[in-house]
Amino acid sequence: MAARPGRRASSAFTLLELLLAVTILAAITAFVAGLWASARDWTSDNASHHRALRLSQVLEIARAQWGDRRTSIQVDTQGSRAIARPDALIFVTATPILFPEAPLVQAMYAIEPSGALPGAGRANLVYQETRILRFDQPPPDAQMPVPTDLSVPSDRVRRRSVLLESVEGLRFERFGMPDVSAAAGPPPPADSRPTGGARSPQRRDWFPFTSPAPASSTGAAPVPAVRLVGRFQNQEFACVFVIEASR
Repeated sequence: MAARPGRRASSAFTLLELLLAVTILAAITAFVAGLWASARDWTSDNASHHRALRLSQVLEIARAQWGDRRTSIQVDTQGSRAIARPDALIFVTATPILFPEAPLVQAMYAIEPSGALPGAGRANLVYQETRILRFDQPPPDAQMPVPTDLSVPSDRVRRRSVLLESVEGLRFERFGMPDVSAAAGPPPPADSRPTGGARSPQRRDWFPFTSPAPASSTGAAPVPAVRLVGRFQNQEFACVFVIEASR
């Protein structure tokens, strides 16, 4: 009698094995997705914290430099102790950043167009520092190149650094009276002006710059105070620089 051949072992997975494999795969996928989401949230929070910390540090440095400014050193040939312009604030301080070994430097906080998003209402806050090599004359003009006849290289005299990039609505505002020269249209006719009674005084407030105005430490300053305002990474900020204290 011939022997019956043995039954071949099945190589297919059973339903229970398939369900177990699918369950394990789903658990691993959920675990990896959770780790990825946590890492992404941590990275985003860390980046936001870094941006907020950078903005705080920039404002703190600017206030410290302004608080340590030297009004006995003129910054131009007109004898100004600080210059406030629509696009920049220039003064002399004893708290250097880019030249730590220098006793005195000319600091300039300037607003320059952002190259990343042209025409989008954004700008960069640029810091420029110039060493004061001689005390009998003002430092080189902030808008002019460093003179070539100096005995040291130009990078040993002036350095620049971008403090904040792509800031929304970055601008300098001045404190004082409204600029009547910026009013649109001619003055009203004489017969249309109110007669009698007390004239309403103009209120001192913050206004946008309309023209450059140097600030002098003697007499009445054209610009008693300026402030730098803007919005950086969805965080609004303002930094006030008092040029002439109120009397």
